[in-house]
Amino acid sequence: MVNLSWTAHSNNHSGFKIERSTDAQTFMEIGTVGANGRTYRDTTGLPNTSYYYRVRAYNQSSGNSAYSNVAAH
Repeated sequence: MVNLSWTAHSNNHSGFKIERSTDAQTFMEIGTVGANGRTYRDTTGLPNTSYYYRVRAYNQSSGNSAYSNVAAH
């Protein structure tokens, strides 16, 4: 299990999309949280596997933000 947290740098988002990768190149969305969310718990990973995560905000009318930095776990 991995607990992720981040800081929002704007207040005009609808929520956040969380993505995960095993090679830090090919990411897949694994979850979303609402506009007030700043944490996500990944309980779907395999033991003894390295994962990389990134997050981006989304807005229903204006699209997605840039990605966060990639975090390794």
